[in-house]
Amino acid sequence: MHPRVPYTGVSADFFPDGYVGVAVSNVSQINSDLLLTYETTFGKHITSTTTGGYQYQYAQTDFASVEGRDLAPLIRNISAASNLFKLPAQSISQFSLNGYFLQETFGFKDQLFVTLAGRIDGASAFSKENQNNFYPKASMSWVASEMFKSSNLKKNLSTLKLRASYGQAGNLTGIGAYDRFNNFPGSNLAGLPAVLPPAALNNPDVAPERMTETEAGFDLAFCATGSVSA
Repeated sequence: MHPRVPYTGVSADFFPDGYVGVAVSNVSQINSDLLLTYETTFGKHITSTTTGGYQYQYAQTDFASVEGRDLAPLIRNISAASNLFKLPAQSISQFSLNGYFLQETFGFKDQLFVTLAGRIDGASAFSKENQNNFYPKASMSWVASEMFKSSNLKKNLSTLKLRASYGQAGNLTGIGAYDRFNNFPGSNLAGLPAVLPPAALNNPDVAPERMTETEAGFDLAFCATGSVSA
């Protein structure tokens, strides 16, 4: 805020007639997570771990601003401005994410582990046809060092583990809450209210970007020299 300058000869860039700006932003968020896990065994050698869950996120943002100049003397709030040189601006955004997932892991003799999982994720920024998508996941690991734990090799090489995984995920926050629509912002042209067309045409049927990752590697641990992972 700048009060009115009581003398002349000041550049207009410094708002000699005074300046005041007001902005208000209200943000509310909700986050919830539900996770359930069940473990059991089949016989002496097979273990099973089942995990399921649900996640939900919601965010709402309300923003409003106004700027003015040519203030009445001794007053510094927006009601004293006789010239609102920028139109009042307001934006409201609502955005939600939700996801369901189920994961199953089987283990055999603490040597071989297989995991299969699936997840359905959705975001309100996308159309109903593209809002909920399925993303799979699979991984496997083999602790090969358990095969020779009773041999002399175990004295030097304590751990040898081979692993591989595959999974997909969606970029649910790649666009804004209403970016799939062609938004026409309000403006002021030659002192008259106007509506401006968007700079780029959007796609109401846009779908989330799908990312795929494949990974393979091994873990080594030596009794005398430490460990290395790749």
